[in-house]
Formats: sequence, structure tokens, C-alpha cells
Amino acid sequence: MSSFNRKILAVFLLALIAGITLSALTYWRGQAVLHAGTALTEHSLPRFDAIARLQHQIFSQKPLLYEYYADQNRHGYATRFVNAQAEIHAILRGLGNMQQASPELTRIEAAVNRIGQLGQQLDHVMRGMPVDWDQARLILAEVSTQETHISPEIASLVRINRQQVLDYGKRTHDEILIMIQMVAGFTGAGLILSLFVAYYVSAHLRESADRKMLAIFPERSPNPMLRLSQEGQLLFANNATYALIDQLGFDHIDDILPYDLRERLLALHGKDRRRQHWEYAAGDRVLDCTAHMLPDLHACHIYLADITERKEAESRL
Repeated sequence: MSSFNRKILAVFLLALIAGITLSALTYWRGQAVLHAGTALTEHSLPRFDAIARLQHQIFSQKPLLYEYYADQNRHGYATRFVNAQAEIHAILRGLGNMQQASPELTRIEAAVNRIGQLGQQLDHVMRGMPVDWDQARLILAEVSTQETHISPEIASLVRINRQQVLDYGKRTHDEILIMIQMVAGFTGAGLILSLFVAYYVSAHLRESADRKMLAIFPERSPNPMLRLSQEGQLLFANNATYALIDQLGFDHIDDILPYDLRERLLALHGKDRRRQHWEYAAGDRVLDCTAHMLPDLHACHIYLADITERKEAESRL
């Protein structure tokens, strides 16, 4: 193995090892980001929604009891108040399942249970004959007291959950920052390796320009290949190109090239992209043409293929 090939191989192996290492580290860090994102979407955000619904249901109970006190219509109590209690307990269970178990949640549940008991007591009083209005007012006053106990507990739940969201966000930010730093480091190392490779490749190409021409454009290639000037003048065509002309029943090379090839090459020469692919009709055949502009060689390589049968097969599908 030549010295040049050994150096290229060493650079390739170094880049391969660095790429594998970067991929492994990126995957590891990506899993951490995924875990934080999953915790955010599956726990923290649903908890905000659950806490909001819990607050709404809890503070909807007192108006129902006051309504019962005012109009003595037991229907609202028997349906909406009882349903609110059931919904509150369901939300509390859900928050517990979402790892929101905390002293605040325990105290909220105790206060909710007490409001439920007060509701039952109010129902008993309101069904009495005669109604003990003083006792009813005392019950409603205690309901208000229980609500004042619940408010700071709910605020504390919101504060705890907000802090968890901030923690997840910071963790995600830190992991992404580390990933960016790793990619930036790999990019810098890749740039240095690229400069190293470019130096030795350029030296090698300068010493073997003739062999490069033969390697890029082998005369014995089984595929039709042409070398044109940047203006579209034919410089070389291999034997497979003439075989394609005979096979298609044409007389000249121009018959198998796009009629506006010169304009296409001029447009390609003016672009940053050096490679262009076309499909076009040549007689009753469909040809595939790939043009590869080589500015340093002041030439363009054309690769042709007859794709008529493939197109016909595609049209039948």
C-alpha cells in the first residue's frame, strides 16, 4: 500500500471512529432529552390541566350549596353537587397516579371530604321540618372556611408543578447545549481533517492527472459515456456510446443528446451545483442523461442510458 493510501486510510478510520463516537454520545444525550420531553408532555402538562379542573370543581361546590339553601330545591344538590364530589375524587386519584402525591394533595383531599360531609349535613338540615336556618348558615360558613384552606394548597401544587417544568426545561436545554458543543467539536475536527485530506489529495492529483482522467473516464466502460467541452463540443465518446447510436438506429451523436444541450450546459456551468439529471425523448426512445461539470478540467462528462422499457413498465403499473 502506498504512503498516500495509508494516510487516506488513517484519516478515514479516524473520521469513522469519531463519527461512531459522536453518534453514540448524541444518542445517549438524545435519550436524556427524550426522557425530559416525555416527562413534560406525559406528566407536567397534564398535571396543569388536572389541577385547573380540580380547582374548578372544588370551587363550584359552594355555589351549589348556597343555591340549595336559597331555593330549597334538592335536585341541584342530588345531581350536580354529588357529581362534583365524584369528579374531584377522580381528579385526585389521577394526580396521585401522575406522581403528584404530596402533603398538599392529602390536605386537599381531607378538605374535600369535609365539604362533602358538610353537604350531607346541609341536606339533612334542609329536609328538616322546620328548617334550622341558623344551622344551615353555620354549615355554609364552614364550607367557605374549607375553601380558604384549599386555595393555598392548590397554589402550592401549581408552584411545585411549575418548578418541575422549569427543571425539565433546564435539563433539556443543558443536554441540547452539550449536543451542540459535541457537534461543533466534531465539525471543527472534520474541518481540520478535510484540510489535511485536501492537501494530500491535491498533491496526489497533481502528480497523477493523466491517470485521473483515465480513472474518471475509462474508455472500456460498458455504459455510454461522453466527454464534452463546457460549450458542448464533443471531445471523446467511448465505444458503448456508438453502440447505443447503432442500437437506436441513429447516425450521429447529436441524435442521442438533448437538442438544447449547449444551453443546458451553460446553465449548469453558472450554478453552484455541478451535477444535473435529465430525461428526454430521442426518437421513440426515452433516454436518461446525467451531466457532471468538471470546472477544473474545463470539461463535462455525460452518462447515458436507454430507459424506455423501464418507463413503459412504470406506466403499466
